[in-house]
Amino acid sequence: MSKSKVLMLLASLGVLATVPSIKADEWNQKTEFTFSGRWRCRDQFRPPGPYVFKLADSPSNRNIVQVFNQDQTNQLR
Repeated sequence: MSKSKVLMLLASLGVLATVPSIKADEWNQKTEFTFSGRWRCRDQFRPPGPYVFKLADSPSNRNIVQVFNQDQTNQLR
């Protein structure tokens, strides 16, 4: 392999290593999302801004998604 190809490969790996990965927490799948416009949740329109989505801590039903404000002090109902 030529020296220039090796340098390009190393540069590519360096760029890939610095790209932040987006992934949810393993247990509750906590994900933070910012809406740029109004959005609908449970037949109510919510204002734009950051929200937190995560699975409820229920061993019997892992299909319940909870929605919170950014600092997780208020759960949306």
